[in-house]
Amino acid sequence: METSPSSPVPEHGYGYWRRVLRPLFWWSLLVLAMFAYHQHQLAIERTRINFSVNLQGSDVGYAASVKMDGQPVSNGQKISLGSHTFTITHPKAEFFGTNFFCWYGGRDFGQVNLKRAMGFLNINAKPAARSITVSGPEYSQTLNDSKGINMLVPTDTYRIRCEYDRWNDEVNWAVNPGNNRTCIFDPHLGDLSISSSDMPATFQVSNQKGELIEQGDLPATVTGLPSAIYQVSVEHNGHRLKRSSFVAQEKANTLSVEFAFGSVRLESHPSGAAVYAGGNYLGTTPLNVKEMDPGLVRFQIQAPGYANAEVLANVKANEMVMVSSNLVSLDYVERMRGAQNSMASGNYHRAVTELEQALAARPNDAEALRLQPIAKGHEFIQTATELAAQDDFIGAGDKLKSALELLPDDAEAQKLQADYLKHVPEQKTRMKETQSREAFNRGCAASPGSQYFDSHEILCGKRPADETRDAIVRTFGNEMPAFKVMRNVALADGNYEVDMLQDAENSWSTMRRELLMVIGSGKDGQTTVYYKVNEYQRKAVLNVNITLNSINTNDRPEDWIPVHPSRIRMTPVLSNQVAMGTRIADRIIRMAVGLVASE
Repeated sequence: METSPSSPVPEHGYGYWRRVLRPLFWWSLLVLAMFAYHQHQLAIERTRINFSVNLQGSDVGYAASVKMDGQPVSNGQKISLGSHTFTITHPKAEFFGTNFFCWYGGRDFGQVNLKRAMGFLNINAKPAARSITVSGPEYSQTLNDSKGINMLVPTDTYRIRCEYDRWNDEVNWAVNPGNNRTCIFDPHLGDLSISSSDMPATFQVSNQKGELIEQGDLPATVTGLPSAIYQVSVEHNGHRLKRSSFVAQEKANTLSVEFAFGSVRLESHPSGAAVYAGGNYLGTTPLNVKEMDPGLVRFQIQAPGYANAEVLANVKANEMVMVSSNLVSLDYVERMRGAQNSMASGNYHRAVTELEQALAARPNDAEALRLQPIAKGHEFIQTATELAAQDDFIGAGDKLKSALELLPDDAEAQKLQADYLKHVPEQKTRMKETQSREAFNRGCAASPGSQYFDSHEILCGKRPADETRDAIVRTFGNEMPAFKVMRNVALADGNYEVDMLQDAENSWSTMRRELLMVIGSGKDGQTTVYYKVNEYQRKAVLNVNITLNSINTNDRPEDWIPVHPSRIRMTPVLSNQVAMGTRIADRIIRMAVGLVASE
Protein backbone atom coordinates (compact mmCIF):
# COMPACT_ATOMS: atom_id res chain seq x y z
CA MET A 1 0.00 0.00 0.00
CA GLU A 2 1.51 3.31 -1.16
CA THR A 3 1.95 6.15 1.28
CA SER A 4 1.00 9.61 -0.10
CA PRO A 5 3.63 12.41 0.17
CA SER A 6 3.26 14.72 3.09
CA SER A 7 2.23 18.39 2.42
CA PRO A 8 4.78 21.25 3.05
CA VAL A 9 4.55 22.75 6.45
CA PRO A 10 3.79 26.53 6.27
CA GLU A 11 6.69 28.85 7.41
CA HIS A 12 5.82 31.25 10.17
CA GLY A 13 7.60 33.60 12.57
CA TYR A 14 10.96 35.54 12.52
CA GLY A 15 12.71 33.41 9.94
CA TYR A 16 9.98 34.00 7.47
CA TRP A 17 10.08 37.78 7.74
CA ARG A 18 13.82 37.91 7.68
CA ARG A 19 13.85 36.06 4.40
CA VAL A 20 11.11 38.24 2.96
CA LEU A 21 12.55 41.62 4.04
CA ARG A 22 16.20 40.94 3.33
CA PRO A 23 16.13 42.11 -0.35
CA LEU A 24 14.27 45.23 0.69
CA PHE A 25 16.96 45.99 3.28
CA TRP A 26 19.82 45.69 0.85
CA TRP A 27 18.01 47.75 -1.73
CA SER A 28 17.41 50.52 0.82
CA LEU A 29 21.04 50.44 1.87
CA LEU A 30 22.15 50.80 -1.75
CA VAL A 31 19.88 53.79 -2.30
CA LEU A 32 21.21 55.48 0.81
CA ALA A 33 24.79 54.89 -0.32
CA MET A 34 24.07 56.33 -3.76
CA PHE A 35 22.36 59.32 -2.23
CA ALA A 36 25.31 59.93 0.09
CA TYR A 37 27.77 59.72 -2.80
CA HIS A 38 25.68 62.15 -4.83
CA GLN A 39 25.65 64.64 -1.97
CA HIS A 40 29.38 64.18 -1.61
CA GLN A 41 29.88 65.01 -5.27
CA LEU A 42 27.74 68.14 -4.98
CA ALA A 43 29.67 69.28 -1.93
CA ILE A 44 33.02 68.61 -3.60
CA GLU A 45 31.93 70.69 -6.61
CA ARG A 46 31.31 73.62 -4.24
CA THR A 47 34.63 73.11 -2.44
CA ARG A 48 36.75 75.93 -3.94
CA ILE A 49 39.46 78.37 -2.90
CA ASN A 50 38.75 82.09 -3.15
CA PHE A 51 41.21 84.94 -2.76
CA SER A 52 42.42 88.26 -4.21
CA VAL A 53 45.93 89.73 -3.98
CA ASN A 54 46.58 93.38 -3.21
CA LEU A 55 49.81 95.36 -2.88
CA GLN A 56 49.69 98.87 -1.44
CA GLY A 57 46.04 99.26 -2.40
CA SER A 58 46.43 98.02 -5.98
CA ASP A 59 45.40 94.69 -7.43
CA VAL A 60 48.59 92.96 -8.58
CA GLY A 61 46.69 90.68 -10.97
CA TYR A 62 48.90 88.19 -12.77
CA ALA A 63 52.12 89.74 -11.45
CA ALA A 64 51.85 87.59 -8.29
CA SER A 65 52.70 83.88 -8.28
CA VAL A 66 49.99 82.06 -6.25
CA LYS A 67 50.52 78.36 -5.48
CA MET A 68 48.80 75.68 -3.45
CA ASP A 69 50.90 72.66 -2.51
CA GLY A 70 53.59 73.94 -4.87
CA GLN A 71 51.28 74.10 -7.92
CA PRO A 72 49.80 77.27 -9.47
CA VAL A 73 46.24 77.99 -8.29
CA SER A 74 43.72 80.61 -9.41
CA ASN A 75 40.86 82.35 -7.67
CA GLY A 76 37.70 80.16 -7.62
CA GLN A 77 39.57 76.98 -8.48
CA LYS A 78 38.13 73.67 -7.15
CA ILE A 79 40.33 72.02 -4.50
CA SER A 80 40.37 68.71 -2.66
CA LEU A 81 39.57 67.99 1.00
CA GLY A 82 42.41 67.83 3.46
CA SER A 83 45.48 69.81 4.53
CA HIS A 84 47.10 72.25 2.08
CA THR A 85 49.87 74.86 1.90
CA PHE A 86 48.99 78.26 0.36
CA THR A 87 51.78 80.68 -0.78
CA ILE A 88 51.96 84.02 -2.64
CA THR A 89 55.17 85.52 -4.07
CA HIS A 90 55.64 88.86 -5.84
CA PRO A 91 58.87 90.51 -7.03
CA LYS A 92 58.13 93.64 -5.02
CA ALA A 93 56.46 92.12 -1.95
CA GLU A 94 57.35 90.00 1.04
CA PHE A 95 56.58 86.29 0.94
CA PHE A 96 53.13 85.21 2.13
CA GLY A 97 52.44 81.59 3.19
CA THR A 98 50.03 79.60 5.40
CA ASN A 99 48.78 76.05 6.02
CA PHE A 100 45.06 75.26 6.17
CA PHE A 101 42.63 72.29 6.32
CA CYS A 102 39.88 72.25 3.74
CA TRP A 103 36.41 70.75 4.43
CA TYR A 104 33.31 70.80 2.29
CA GLY A 105 32.60 74.30 1.05
CA GLY A 106 36.28 75.27 0.48
CA ARG A 107 38.32 78.12 1.90
CA ASP A 108 37.90 81.88 1.35
CA PHE A 109 41.05 83.89 2.11
CA GLY A 110 39.35 87.08 1.05
CA GLN A 111 41.74 89.91 0.13
CA VAL A 112 45.37 89.11 0.88
CA ASN A 113 47.27 92.36 1.42
CA LEU A 114 50.94 91.81 0.61
CA LYS A 115 53.55 93.82 2.40
CA ARG A 116 55.93 95.87 0.23
CA ALA A 117 59.48 94.44 0.28
CA MET A 118 62.17 96.82 1.52
CA GLY A 119 65.97 96.81 1.27
CA PHE A 120 68.93 98.99 2.15
CA LEU A 121 70.30 101.47 -0.39
CA ASN A 122 73.94 102.16 0.48
CA ILE A 123 75.92 104.77 -1.50
CA ASN A 124 79.48 105.82 -0.71
CA ALA A 125 81.25 108.65 -2.57
CA LYS A 126 84.84 109.57 -1.78
CA PRO A 127 85.55 112.39 -1.75
CA ALA A 128 82.19 114.12 -1.34
CA ALA A 129 80.39 114.47 -4.68
CA ARG A 130 78.93 117.66 -6.02
CA SER A 131 75.62 115.84 -6.47
CA ILE A 132 74.25 112.32 -6.16
CA THR A 133 70.93 111.64 -7.89
CA VAL A 134 68.87 108.53 -7.07
CA SER A 135 65.97 107.76 -9.43
CA GLY A 136 63.50 104.91 -9.00
CA PRO A 137 59.85 104.09 -9.66
CA GLU A 138 58.79 104.79 -6.07
CA TYR A 139 61.65 106.77 -4.60
CA SER A 140 63.86 109.59 -5.93
CA GLN A 141 66.25 111.99 -4.25
CA THR A 142 69.12 114.35 -5.08
CA LEU A 143 71.96 114.87 -2.58
CA ASN A 144 74.28 117.88 -2.92
CA ASP A 145 77.86 117.96 -1.61
CA SER A 146 77.36 114.51 -0.19
CA LYS A 147 79.44 111.45 0.63
CA GLY A 148 76.43 109.15 0.17
CA ILE A 149 73.45 107.69 2.02
CA ASN A 150 72.40 104.53 3.90
CA MET A 151 68.65 104.09 4.09
CA LEU A 152 65.75 101.66 3.74
CA VAL A 153 63.89 101.96 0.41
CA PRO A 154 61.42 99.83 -1.57
CA THR A 155 63.16 97.00 -3.42
CA ASP A 156 63.70 97.92 -7.07
CA THR A 157 66.38 98.90 -9.59
CA TYR A 158 67.56 102.48 -9.15
CA ARG A 159 69.50 104.75 -11.50
CA ILE A 160 72.30 106.40 -9.50
CA ARG A 161 74.27 109.29 -11.00
CA CYS A 162 77.31 110.73 -9.22
CA GLU A 163 78.74 114.05 -10.46
CA TYR A 164 81.99 115.86 -9.69
CA ASP A 165 83.30 118.99 -11.40
CA ARG A 166 85.37 116.96 -13.92
CA TRP A 167 84.02 113.44 -13.55
CA ASN A 168 80.63 111.74 -13.50
CA ASP A 169 79.28 108.21 -13.65
CA GLU A 170 75.92 106.44 -13.77
CA VAL A 171 75.00 102.92 -12.65
CA ASN A 172 71.87 100.79 -12.38
CA TRP A 173 71.73 99.49 -8.80
CA ALA A 174 69.42 96.70 -7.64
CA VAL A 175 68.10 96.85 -4.06
CA ASN A 176 66.98 93.44 -2.77
CA PRO A 177 65.79 92.26 0.65
CA GLY A 178 68.72 91.23 2.84
CA ASN A 179 71.28 92.55 0.33
CA ASN A 180 73.51 95.08 2.05
CA ARG A 181 75.97 95.82 -0.77
CA THR A 182 77.36 99.35 -1.16
CA CYS A 183 77.48 101.33 -4.41
CA ILE A 184 80.90 102.99 -4.34
CA PHE A 185 82.02 105.95 -6.45
CA ASP A 186 85.77 106.52 -6.24
CA PRO A 187 87.02 108.71 -9.14
CA HIS A 188 90.65 108.91 -7.85
CA LEU A 189 90.89 112.69 -8.11
CA GLY A 190 94.07 114.74 -7.94
CA ASP A 191 95.35 118.31 -8.57
CA LEU A 192 97.88 119.57 -11.13
CA SER A 193 99.96 122.68 -10.49
CA ILE A 194 101.45 124.26 -13.66
CA SER A 195 104.15 126.94 -13.73
CA SER A 196 106.55 128.52 -16.22
CA SER A 197 109.38 131.08 -16.20
CA ASP A 198 108.84 134.73 -15.38
CA MET A 199 107.63 135.51 -18.93
CA PRO A 200 103.82 135.74 -19.38
CA ALA A 201 102.26 132.53 -20.73
CA THR A 202 98.90 130.84 -21.11
CA PHE A 203 98.05 127.16 -20.76
CA GLN A 204 95.56 124.54 -21.90
CA VAL A 205 94.95 121.14 -20.29
CA SER A 206 93.35 118.39 -22.43
CA ASN A 207 92.55 114.75 -21.78
CA GLN A 208 93.77 111.86 -23.91
CA LYS A 209 90.79 112.27 -26.25
CA GLY A 210 91.88 115.84 -27.00
CA GLU A 211 88.97 117.38 -25.07
CA LEU A 212 89.76 120.69 -23.41
CA ILE A 213 89.63 120.49 -19.60
CA GLU A 214 90.73 123.97 -18.54
CA GLN A 215 92.71 126.96 -19.82
CA GLY A 216 93.99 130.25 -18.46
CA ASP A 217 97.09 132.17 -17.39
CA LEU A 218 100.10 130.75 -15.56
CA PRO A 219 100.80 129.94 -12.83
CA ALA A 220 97.64 127.90 -12.13
CA THR A 221 96.38 124.83 -10.30
CA VAL A 222 93.76 122.61 -11.92
CA THR A 223 91.82 120.75 -9.21
CA GLY A 224 89.62 117.67 -9.21
CA LEU A 225 91.26 115.87 -12.13
CA PRO A 226 90.62 112.12 -12.42
CA SER A 227 93.87 110.17 -12.20
CA ALA A 228 95.18 109.88 -15.80
CA ILE A 229 97.70 111.27 -18.29
CA TYR A 230 96.94 114.81 -19.50
CA GLN A 231 98.31 116.92 -22.33
CA VAL A 232 99.47 120.38 -21.26
CA SER A 233 100.12 123.11 -23.84
CA VAL A 234 101.90 126.33 -22.76
CA GLU A 235 102.09 129.30 -25.16
CA HIS A 236 104.20 132.49 -25.12
CA ASN A 237 104.22 135.02 -27.99
CA GLY A 238 103.14 132.40 -30.51
CA HIS A 239 105.58 129.79 -29.20
CA ARG A 240 104.05 126.64 -27.87
CA LEU A 241 105.46 123.84 -25.79
CA LYS A 242 103.56 120.60 -25.20
CA ARG A 243 104.10 118.29 -22.27
CA SER A 244 102.42 115.18 -20.87
CA SER A 245 101.76 114.88 -17.16
CA PHE A 246 100.37 112.04 -15.06
CA VAL A 247 98.01 113.13 -12.29
CA ALA A 248 98.07 110.75 -9.33
CA GLN A 249 95.35 110.53 -6.70
CA GLU A 250 95.77 112.68 -3.58
CA LYS A 251 99.33 113.72 -4.49
CA ALA A 252 101.02 117.05 -5.18
CA ASN A 253 101.33 116.85 -8.99
CA THR A 254 103.45 119.68 -10.42
CA LEU A 255 104.62 120.57 -13.93
CA SER A 256 107.16 123.29 -14.76
CA VAL A 257 107.43 124.36 -18.43
CA GLU A 258 110.42 126.51 -19.39
CA PHE A 259 111.07 128.20 -22.76
CA ALA A 260 114.63 128.19 -24.15
CA PHE A 261 115.04 130.31 -27.33
CA GLY A 262 117.71 130.71 -29.96
CA SER A 263 118.11 133.13 -32.90
CA VAL A 264 118.88 132.90 -36.64
CA ARG A 265 120.56 135.35 -39.02
CA LEU A 266 119.40 134.94 -42.62
CA GLU A 267 121.30 136.37 -45.62
CA SER A 268 120.77 135.97 -49.38
CA HIS A 269 122.48 136.92 -52.62
CA PRO A 270 121.02 139.18 -53.82
CA SER A 271 119.64 140.68 -50.60
CA GLY A 272 116.14 142.03 -50.07
CA ALA A 273 114.45 138.63 -50.47
CA ALA A 274 111.31 137.92 -48.46
CA VAL A 275 111.68 135.33 -45.67
CA TYR A 276 108.86 133.00 -44.57
CA ALA A 277 108.64 130.27 -41.96
CA GLY A 278 105.58 128.06 -41.57
CA GLY A 279 103.69 130.33 -43.97
CA ASN A 280 104.34 133.45 -41.82
CA TYR A 281 106.18 136.44 -43.27
CA LEU A 282 109.20 137.35 -41.13
CA GLY A 283 110.90 140.18 -43.09
CA THR A 284 113.58 140.65 -45.79
CA THR A 285 117.23 139.62 -45.91
CA PRO A 286 119.50 140.26 -44.18
CA LEU A 287 117.27 139.38 -41.23
CA ASN A 288 117.72 138.46 -37.54
CA VAL A 289 114.94 136.20 -36.22
CA LYS A 290 114.75 136.02 -32.42
CA GLU A 291 112.92 133.80 -29.94
CA MET A 292 113.13 130.67 -32.08
CA ASP A 293 112.35 127.26 -30.60
CA PRO A 294 115.36 124.91 -30.65
CA GLY A 295 115.38 122.36 -33.46
CA LEU A 296 115.34 122.29 -37.25
CA VAL A 297 113.51 125.24 -38.79
CA ARG A 298 112.70 125.46 -42.51
CA PHE A 299 112.80 128.95 -44.08
CA GLN A 300 111.47 129.91 -47.50
CA ILE A 301 113.26 132.74 -49.35
CA GLN A 302 111.45 134.42 -52.24
CA ALA A 303 112.43 137.23 -54.62
CA PRO A 304 110.78 138.43 -57.85
CA GLY A 305 112.45 136.87 -60.92
CA TYR A 306 114.24 134.20 -58.86
CA ALA A 307 113.40 130.66 -58.01
CA ASN A 308 112.14 130.09 -54.47
CA ALA A 309 114.82 128.75 -52.16
CA GLU A 310 114.55 126.75 -49.00
CA VAL A 311 117.12 126.66 -46.22
CA LEU A 312 117.30 124.71 -42.97
CA ALA A 313 118.59 126.17 -39.72
CA ASN A 314 119.44 124.04 -36.68
CA VAL A 315 118.37 126.44 -33.94
CA LYS A 316 120.16 126.01 -30.61
CA ALA A 317 119.13 127.46 -27.27
CA ASN A 318 120.86 130.72 -26.32
CA GLU A 319 122.86 130.77 -29.63
CA MET A 320 122.66 132.58 -33.00
CA VAL A 321 122.87 130.47 -36.17
CA MET A 322 124.01 131.96 -39.53
CA VAL A 323 122.42 130.70 -42.80
CA SER A 324 122.66 132.10 -46.34
CA SER A 325 121.35 131.24 -49.82
CA ASN A 326 122.39 132.06 -53.40
CA LEU A 327 119.15 132.67 -55.30
CA VAL A 328 118.82 131.26 -58.81
CA SER A 329 117.11 133.71 -61.11
CA LEU A 330 116.08 131.42 -64.00
CA ASP A 331 113.28 128.93 -64.02
CA TYR A 332 115.37 127.06 -66.57
CA VAL A 333 117.88 126.03 -63.94
CA GLU A 334 115.15 124.53 -61.73
CA ARG A 335 113.71 122.60 -64.68
CA MET A 336 117.09 121.28 -65.73
CA ARG A 337 117.83 120.18 -62.20
CA GLY A 338 114.50 118.41 -62.04
CA ALA A 339 115.16 116.67 -65.38
CA GLN A 340 118.59 115.48 -64.27
CA ASN A 341 117.23 114.20 -60.96
CA SER A 342 114.37 112.39 -62.71
CA MET A 343 116.75 110.72 -65.17
CA ALA A 344 119.03 109.67 -62.33
CA SER A 345 116.10 108.07 -60.49
CA GLY A 346 114.79 106.41 -63.66
CA ASN A 347 111.64 108.56 -63.88
CA TYR A 348 111.88 109.30 -67.61
CA HIS A 349 108.25 110.36 -67.92
CA ARG A 350 108.90 113.30 -65.61
CA ALA A 351 112.33 113.95 -67.16
CA VAL A 352 110.76 114.49 -70.60
CA THR A 353 108.25 116.94 -69.11
CA GLU A 354 110.98 118.84 -67.24
CA LEU A 355 113.10 119.15 -70.39
CA GLU A 356 110.14 120.44 -72.41
CA GLN A 357 109.51 123.08 -69.74
CA ALA A 358 113.22 123.96 -69.65
CA LEU A 359 113.24 124.48 -73.44
CA ALA A 360 110.09 126.59 -73.16
CA ALA A 361 111.92 128.80 -70.64
CA ARG A 362 115.14 128.82 -72.68
CA PRO A 363 114.63 127.74 -76.34
CA ASN A 364 117.46 126.03 -78.27
CA ASP A 365 119.48 125.34 -75.12
CA ALA A 366 122.23 122.92 -76.14
CA GLU A 367 122.25 120.89 -72.92
CA ALA A 368 118.46 120.48 -72.92
CA LEU A 369 118.48 119.47 -76.61
CA ARG A 370 121.24 116.92 -75.91
CA LEU A 371 119.33 115.32 -73.04
CA GLN A 372 115.89 115.34 -74.70
CA PRO A 373 116.35 112.38 -77.18
CA ILE A 374 118.02 110.33 -74.43
CA ALA A 375 115.12 110.95 -72.04
CA LYS A 376 112.48 110.30 -74.73
CA GLY A 377 114.19 107.09 -75.88
CA HIS A 378 114.32 105.71 -72.34
CA GLU A 379 110.72 106.86 -71.78
CA PHE A 380 109.65 104.71 -74.76
CA ILE A 381 111.57 101.76 -73.29
CA GLN A 382 110.00 102.34 -69.88
CA THR A 383 106.51 102.52 -71.41
CA ALA A 384 107.20 99.34 -73.40
CA THR A 385 108.07 97.37 -70.26
CA GLU A 386 104.88 98.66 -68.57
CA LEU A 387 102.78 97.53 -71.55
CA ALA A 388 104.52 94.15 -71.65
CA ALA A 389 103.75 93.69 -67.96
CA GLN A 390 100.09 94.06 -68.98
CA ASP A 391 100.60 91.45 -71.78
CA ASP A 392 100.33 94.14 -74.48
CA PHE A 393 103.33 93.04 -76.54
CA ILE A 394 102.03 94.67 -79.73
CA GLY A 395 101.91 98.09 -78.09
CA ALA A 396 105.28 97.42 -76.43
CA GLY A 397 106.83 96.64 -79.83
CA ASP A 398 105.59 99.96 -81.25
CA LYS A 399 107.17 101.84 -78.32
CA LEU A 400 110.49 99.99 -78.77
CA LYS A 401 110.50 100.85 -82.46
CA SER A 402 110.22 104.55 -81.56
CA ALA A 403 112.94 104.11 -78.92
CA LEU A 404 115.40 102.58 -81.46
CA GLU A 405 114.82 105.50 -83.82
CA LEU A 406 116.20 107.77 -81.07
CA LEU A 407 118.70 105.29 -79.56
CA PRO A 408 119.66 102.95 -82.46
CA ASP A 409 122.46 101.27 -80.52
CA ASP A 410 120.60 100.70 -77.25
CA ALA A 411 121.17 97.04 -76.35
CA GLU A 412 118.26 96.89 -73.89
CA ALA A 413 115.73 98.08 -76.50
CA GLN A 414 117.06 95.58 -79.07
CA LYS A 415 116.85 92.66 -76.64
CA LEU A 416 113.35 93.59 -75.45
CA GLN A 417 112.13 93.94 -79.04
CA ALA A 418 113.32 90.42 -79.89
CA ASP A 419 111.74 89.00 -76.72
CA TYR A 420 108.39 90.74 -77.13
CA LEU A 421 108.08 89.73 -80.81
CA LYS A 422 107.82 86.06 -79.69
CA HIS A 423 104.68 86.82 -77.68
CA VAL A 424 102.78 88.73 -80.39
CA PRO A 425 101.03 85.62 -81.85
CA GLU A 426 99.87 84.61 -78.36
CA GLN A 427 98.48 88.10 -77.77
CA LYS A 428 96.62 88.11 -81.07
CA THR A 429 95.09 84.75 -80.14
CA ARG A 430 94.04 86.10 -76.74
CA MET A 431 92.62 89.21 -78.37
CA LYS A 432 90.43 87.08 -80.63
CA GLU A 433 89.30 85.02 -77.64
CA THR A 434 88.50 88.20 -75.73
CA GLN A 435 86.50 89.54 -78.68
CA SER A 436 84.49 86.30 -78.82
CA ARG A 437 83.78 86.34 -75.08
CA GLU A 438 82.76 90.01 -75.21
CA ALA A 439 80.43 89.30 -78.16
CA PHE A 440 78.86 86.45 -76.17
CA ASN A 441 78.46 88.66 -73.07
CA ARG A 442 76.80 91.37 -75.15
CA GLY A 443 74.37 88.84 -76.59
CA CYS A 444 73.55 87.49 -73.14
CA ALA A 445 73.04 91.00 -71.75
CA ALA A 446 70.36 91.62 -74.40
CA SER A 447 68.28 88.73 -72.99
CA PRO A 448 66.82 89.72 -69.57
CA GLY A 449 66.67 86.18 -68.24
CA SER A 450 70.31 85.30 -69.00
CA GLN A 451 71.57 86.61 -65.68
CA TYR A 452 70.01 83.60 -63.91
CA PHE A 453 71.75 80.85 -65.92
CA ASP A 454 75.30 79.57 -66.31
CA SER A 455 77.49 80.03 -69.38
CA HIS A 456 79.24 77.12 -71.10
CA GLU A 457 81.80 76.68 -73.84
CA ILE A 458 82.94 73.83 -76.11
CA LEU A 459 86.31 73.73 -77.94
CA CYS A 460 85.84 72.56 -81.53
CA GLY A 461 89.42 72.37 -82.81
CA LYS A 462 90.60 74.30 -85.88
CA ARG A 463 87.36 73.95 -87.86
CA PRO A 464 86.40 77.36 -89.36
CA ALA A 465 83.82 79.31 -87.38
CA ASP A 466 81.38 79.70 -90.29
CA GLU A 467 81.36 75.96 -91.02
CA THR A 468 80.87 75.26 -87.32
CA ARG A 469 77.96 77.69 -87.23
CA ASP A 470 76.27 76.09 -90.26
CA ALA A 471 76.66 72.56 -88.87
CA ILE A 472 75.20 73.58 -85.50
CA VAL A 473 72.19 75.32 -87.09
CA ARG A 474 71.44 72.28 -89.27
CA THR A 475 71.71 69.85 -86.37
CA PHE A 476 69.49 71.89 -84.06
CA GLY A 477 66.88 72.15 -86.85
CA ASN A 478 66.40 68.38 -86.72
CA GLU A 479 65.64 68.36 -82.98
CA MET A 480 62.03 67.74 -81.89
CA PRO A 481 60.45 69.97 -80.90
CA ALA A 482 62.43 72.05 -83.36
CA PHE A 483 64.72 74.91 -82.37
CA LYS A 484 63.65 78.02 -84.32
CA VAL A 485 66.51 80.29 -85.38
CA MET A 486 65.63 83.79 -84.20
CA ARG A 487 68.99 85.42 -84.95
CA ASN A 488 71.90 84.27 -87.16
CA VAL A 489 74.38 87.03 -87.95
CA ALA A 490 78.08 87.41 -88.69
CA LEU A 491 79.64 89.97 -86.36
CA ALA A 492 82.22 92.53 -87.46
CA ASP A 493 84.96 90.92 -85.33
CA GLY A 494 84.80 87.56 -87.14
CA ASN A 495 82.38 85.94 -84.70
CA TYR A 496 78.92 84.50 -85.39
CA GLU A 497 75.92 84.99 -83.15
CA VAL A 498 73.06 82.47 -83.24
CA ASP A 499 69.96 82.69 -81.02
CA MET A 500 67.37 79.89 -81.02
CA LEU A 501 64.02 79.28 -79.36
CA GLN A 502 62.41 75.92 -78.54
CA ASP A 503 58.83 75.56 -77.33
CA ALA A 504 55.67 73.65 -78.12
CA GLU A 505 53.76 74.51 -81.28
CA ASN A 506 50.54 75.40 -79.46
CA SER A 507 49.72 78.56 -77.53
CA TRP A 508 49.06 76.52 -74.38
CA SER A 509 52.75 75.71 -73.90
CA THR A 510 53.89 76.56 -70.39
CA MET A 511 57.65 76.07 -70.93
CA ARG A 512 60.18 77.36 -73.41
CA ARG A 513 63.91 77.17 -73.89
CA GLU A 514 66.13 79.96 -75.24
CA LEU A 515 69.60 79.08 -76.59
CA LEU A 516 72.15 81.91 -77.02
CA MET A 517 75.38 81.10 -78.88
CA VAL A 518 78.46 82.85 -80.18
CA ILE A 519 80.85 80.86 -82.42
CA GLY A 520 84.32 82.38 -82.44
CA SER A 521 87.85 81.98 -81.18
CA GLY A 522 88.81 80.42 -77.87
CA LYS A 523 91.73 78.85 -76.02
CA ASP A 524 94.83 78.16 -78.18
CA GLY A 525 93.05 79.67 -81.17
CA GLN A 526 90.52 76.84 -81.40
CA THR A 527 87.06 77.54 -82.72
CA THR A 528 84.87 77.71 -79.62
CA VAL A 529 81.12 77.66 -79.07
CA TYR A 530 80.06 79.90 -76.18
CA TYR A 531 76.47 79.14 -75.22
CA LYS A 532 73.87 79.64 -72.53
CA VAL A 533 70.53 77.87 -72.11
CA ASN A 534 67.77 80.00 -70.59
CA GLU A 535 64.68 78.17 -69.29
CA TYR A 536 61.31 79.90 -68.80
CA GLN A 537 57.83 79.04 -67.51
CA ARG A 538 54.69 80.89 -68.53
CA LYS A 539 52.89 82.93 -65.92
CA ALA A 540 49.24 82.12 -65.16
CA VAL A 541 47.51 84.70 -67.38
CA LEU A 542 43.90 85.06 -68.50
CA ASN A 543 44.62 85.46 -72.21
CA VAL A 544 46.50 82.21 -72.82
CA ASN A 545 46.31 82.65 -76.63
CA ILE A 546 48.97 85.38 -76.59
CA THR A 547 52.22 83.99 -78.01
CA LEU A 548 55.32 85.15 -76.13
CA ASN A 549 58.86 85.31 -77.47
CA SER A 550 61.68 86.90 -75.47
CA ILE A 551 63.53 87.66 -78.73
CA ASN A 552 60.65 88.72 -81.02
CA THR A 553 59.71 92.37 -80.35
CA ASN A 554 56.03 91.49 -80.67
CA ASP A 555 56.20 89.24 -77.57
CA ARG A 556 55.50 90.06 -73.95
CA PRO A 557 58.59 88.89 -72.02
CA GLU A 558 56.95 89.78 -68.73
CA ASP A 559 54.63 86.78 -69.15
CA TRP A 560 57.60 84.38 -68.93
CA ILE A 561 59.44 83.72 -65.68
CA PRO A 562 63.08 82.47 -65.59
CA VAL A 563 63.23 79.03 -64.00
CA HIS A 564 65.51 80.01 -61.14
CA PRO A 565 65.09 79.74 -57.31
CA SER A 566 65.22 83.53 -56.98
CA ARG A 567 62.28 83.99 -59.36
CA ILE A 568 60.10 80.92 -59.03
CA ARG A 569 59.38 78.10 -56.60
CA MET A 570 61.42 75.19 -57.90
CA THR A 571 59.93 71.71 -58.33
CA PRO A 572 61.58 68.48 -59.46
CA VAL A 573 60.02 69.04 -62.90
CA LEU A 574 61.50 72.54 -63.20
CA SER A 575 64.90 71.43 -61.93
CA ASN A 576 64.86 68.63 -64.49
CA GLN A 577 63.93 71.15 -67.20
CA VAL A 578 67.02 73.27 -66.42
CA ALA A 579 69.37 70.26 -66.30
CA MET A 580 67.84 68.71 -69.41
CA GLY A 581 68.19 71.93 -71.43
CA THR A 582 71.93 72.12 -70.79
CA ARG A 583 72.41 68.43 -71.56
CA ILE A 584 70.46 68.71 -74.83
CA ALA A 585 72.41 71.77 -75.98
CA ASP A 586 75.74 70.20 -75.07
CA ARG A 587 74.87 66.92 -76.86
CA ILE A 588 73.64 68.58 -80.07
CA ILE A 589 76.60 70.99 -80.31
CA ARG A 590 79.12 68.19 -79.77
CA MET A 591 77.30 66.03 -82.31
CA ALA A 592 77.25 68.89 -84.83
CA VAL A 593 81.02 69.53 -84.60
CA GLY A 594 81.89 65.83 -84.59
CA LEU A 595 82.95 65.48 -80.97
CA VAL A 596 80.38 62.71 -80.46
CA ALA A 597 78.82 60.27 -82.91
CA SER A 598 75.54 61.22 -84.58
CA GLU A 599 72.43 59.49 -83.26
